[in-house]
Amino acid sequence: EPRLSRTVVNHVMRERVAMLAADALSDPRLDAAGSIQAMNVRSFVCAPLWDRSEVIGVLYADNPRSKKFVADDLDVFTALANYAAVAIAQAHTADQLLQETKRRERLQRYHSPGVVNRILHGGTNGDASFLAQERDVTVMFCDLVAFTALCEGMEPYEIAQLLNGFFTRMADEIFEKEGTLDKFIGDAILAVFGAPFPQPDHADRAVQTALAMRRALADMNATQTARPLRMRIAINSGRALTGDIGSPRRREFTVLGDVVNTASRIESSVAAPDQIVISRATKDKLTGPVTTNALGSVTLRGRQGEVELFEVIG
Repeated sequence: EPRLSRTVVNHVMRERVAMLAADALSDPRLDAAGSIQAMNVRSFVCAPLWDRSEVIGVLYADNPRSKKFVADDLDVFTALANYAAVAIAQAHTADQLLQETKRRERLQRYHSPGVVNRILHGGTNGDASFLAQERDVTVMFCDLVAFTALCEGMEPYEIAQLLNGFFTRMADEIFEKEGTLDKFIGDAILAVFGAPFPQPDHADRAVQTALAMRRALADMNATQTARPLRMRIAINSGRALTGDIGSPRRREFTVLGDVVNTASRIESSVAAPDQIVISRATKDKLTGPVTTNALGSVTLRGRQGEVELFEVIG
């Protein structure tokens, strides 16, 4: 392990100037420091490493014999220190860019570009938004109708192309309203509004997104020659746990709670093909004009109480 004179290093970093001593023991700037005597330093040269206006370290060399460094050596050493400092700064910048790129790629899997930019450059602690915490949110489940039957006779790559095209169009609509794409589950989509950042109008965003998704699917069906796709959408609002959930080796942003389970049950057992069904909890939070049809109250599997439901017309 290399040993440096702490007296010399501290002096250069404090005074922020390069330093040379032909005979360290007699140099009045050092006053025969103990570290110089203990390390048998007789001559040395030391130059600061600059990062803009800050000294981040030093470049140091010493010799147990006197008069081994001259003024020309100090000039060369200072130039080397400047080159080294530039290289360190460039390496640090490159590492920061790499880390931001990795983080951006991870975030873009779940969030719209606008939300990603807020997390990375918003001036607040973006990481705090991903700590598991309770939030008031609106959850959306979207599922393709009779997709298993549709896939009969199709090659795997054809199924993948079909799903990728569908997911891409639906994700674009979710991101347009700054929703969070929680996950794809087979041919279904789970999205959440109101996380990782609060959105007072999360219910409106979810319903408007569902209507936009229905229009986008109609456009897809109008331009493709294959069998048309049909979907059903369910939306529910309430308190949920949101944030990065998982093991220390792998965590993913997700949303948990009864509000999610209820939305899933509405989608699977109530919503009909081409329908958008919302709960009373979501309807009560809407602030914009939305036309709905009352569907009455139903008892969902796994729940004791009834849930009042509405179909969104437009």
